[in-house]
Amino acid sequence: MTVNLLLLEGATEFATRVRRCLDVADVQANVFTCCEEWQQFNDGHAQLDGAIVGTGFLENPRFRQADWDLVQGLPVLWIGSKPPALYWIGGKNPVVLHEDFTFTQLRSRLVELGILPRSHGMAPAARQAPTDEDDFGASILHRSPRVTQLIEDCRAYACVDSPVLLIGETGTGKELFARAVAQGHPRYGKGPFVPVNCGSIPETLFESLFFGHAKGSFTNASRAHKGHLVQAHGGVLFLDEIGDLPLQQQVKLLRALEDGVVWPVGATEPVQTDFRLVAATNRDLREMVREGRFRADLYYRIAVIEIAIPSLDTRGPDDKVLLFATFFQRTMRKVDPHAQVELPPWIVEQVAARRFPGNVRELMNLAQRTAALFARYRSFDRERFDGIFADSHELAFPRPAEAATPQPAWRMDQSQERLRIIDALRRHGGRREAAARALGISRKTLWEKMRKHELLAEPGTPVLGSPTPDTGPGEN
Repeated sequence: MTVNLLLLEGATEFATRVRRCLDVADVQANVFTCCEEWQQFNDGHAQLDGAIVGTGFLENPRFRQADWDLVQGLPVLWIGSKPPALYWIGGKNPVVLHEDFTFTQLRSRLVELGILPRSHGMAPAARQAPTDEDDFGASILHRSPRVTQLIEDCRAYACVDSPVLLIGETGTGKELFARAVAQGHPRYGKGPFVPVNCGSIPETLFESLFFGHAKGSFTNASRAHKGHLVQAHGGVLFLDEIGDLPLQQQVKLLRALEDGVVWPVGATEPVQTDFRLVAATNRDLREMVREGRFRADLYYRIAVIEIAIPSLDTRGPDDKVLLFATFFQRTMRKVDPHAQVELPPWIVEQVAARRFPGNVRELMNLAQRTAALFARYRSFDRERFDGIFADSHELAFPRPAEAATPQPAWRMDQSQERLRIIDALRRHGGRREAAARALGISRKTLWEKMRKHELLAEPGTPVLGSPTPDTGPGEN
């Protein structure tokens, strides 16, 4: 379907932007900017479907009555920054779009006016999403030019053997980019992709999980086990949240990466392994190196190529709507494989304007909750959805970087430091390890600071809280 639109600018020139947005939104449109253009096109059988008029058009010195006459009787979308009451014409409430509009907002307003069919009420990008999983980065849904450039960067880096470090907030989809980098390598891309969450590795099982173990090497080891590094042989090892690895484990990992061999627990001979390394973190590893919480030699080993993954908010509203529509439709298909549900314009606008501190993971949660509520009531009653569409500002989420990297105690002056340590010990019932974690320092550093501030009543016993079994300084 092709629509015929009359576009009359005021003080703000937006014709080019409107044309570009209509093209991005997959809208086939003929756009006319004056009466003469329409008359040359019209063979007597065509008709205008609507008008887009700038707020300053009526005050424009170039105003012509012939152009304005064409507007009469048409659905009108006003574009500008003035109060809506100024556009009240013909006894109808005006439909107004701010001059800093996005293509999703433009499309939603045109649907609301009936200029576009309701099939455009949900993100058309969801219909255009890549379906060929063999294409590089096909699983990364986006419309943002920034992400397009990022995918091209990943494509270029995928061809080399050097380790890659992906840096981004929690929930930004770092594993998707890791898989794209892995997929593009001519040799390692054909092998296994082994993802490992470094934040969930128990200290006592680190060597067994990473390097493997021989049969009978310890109690209940009834059979041999290949560790992550051996499983990734010929493919890609993806170490997610590598900044969460304790220092002791960092040393062991570095040795294996440098040597290209691993010693399974209880084995008498080493195992050769060859893989591409991709790591990811939501922390500032350089700062952690300066603070002594991450080994510099391991950092230099894994961060040959650094790729920054943007947060969802910086990707722009178009990506938010695309991802929301995709997750919503996927969830609805699980409820009803034949469901064809269109998102109303007000939801599209809410998603486009909303902040998502939790990034794609938070947006996915919102889309799934929306689908569940719609499946229950089979309507998009706005009052019913108000609860789950609360502005994310009201939810007061901490930014991921703030949550992941507490301010180290040693950055405070001495009086502040003592009070923070006392408060942390009280909040954690005297448990020194938990208090150290909350302060962003090691248990050994906490013990030294407690001694410096005379917070040890006697050697190894805290002044505050209940006695704990970890009374010594512990390991760094």
